[in-house]
Amino acid sequence: MATLAASQAASGVAPRAIHAGVNSVYAVYSLTATLSAGDIIQMCKLPDNARIVKTSLGVSGYLGDLKLNVGTRSDPDAFIASATATAAVLHRDNVATGPGTVLDISDDASTRYTMIEIAVSDSASSSGSNAGSIRLVVEYQLDQ
Repeated sequence: MATLAASQAASGVAPRAIHAGVNSVYAVYSLTATLSAGDIIQMCKLPDNARIVKTSLGVSGYLGDLKLNVGTRSDPDAFIASATATAAVLHRDNVATGPGTVLDISDDASTRYTMIEIAVSDSASSSGSNAGSIRLVVEYQLDQ
């Protein structure tokens, strides 16, 4: 089990907190090794009070039998559950409670963002390629 990170999740990258209209964040994780069950890919940070509008997940060039969940550390499949990671398939919100979710952080918390993560729930087949990328787009609004 490994924790990996896309560039949008790196230390020092602040989440955009614009209060006008819909914001979006686009994150890419380039595969360099075969993923296995239990791996976590930290994709992007969203600010406190972000209301999720839509999430989209795409995989290119990876030909294994991965099952991916998109969510947060406390709710790993909050937005997309058990998405099959075959090439050229786009997954959108498939969890009824995902859209409209507000990411509310305790006022006492020192970290003022929520990390959006991809959790690998099934390991890749040994015949799968380890080249390609995982792309995530999260659209959100700030209501407060």
